[in-house]
Amino acid sequence: MPEKVTTIPKGSEIIQRVKAKALANDKFSGCSQSVLGALQEEFDIGDMQSFKAATVHSGGFRRGETCGALIGGLMGLGLAIGRGKMEDTDTYQKAMDVSD
Repeated sequence: MPEKVTTIPKGSEIIQRVKAKALANDKFSGCSQSVLGALQEEFDIGDMQSFKAATVHSGGFRRGETCGALIGGLMGLGLAIGRGKMEDTDTYQKAMDVSD
């Protein structure tokens, strides 16, 4: 079972595992899904629907020039610490603070 963490030190084993999984996933194309899939596997977050949603977030976010890998990482962050209801503004603010 994936370990539960609240902070991840730079260069840690967790980061190395996620990086290796994302690089392995990238052979199938789709940088957003490569990163998100690695995070989903490592931290047991999200589901097939969130993974499918990342399909179109690749190719420089379809040439809007935002890296799909960044979007996939932010989607993973949202799955891990994001709010579940629109009115939960406290959780929203905490997630925004982390992603700054």
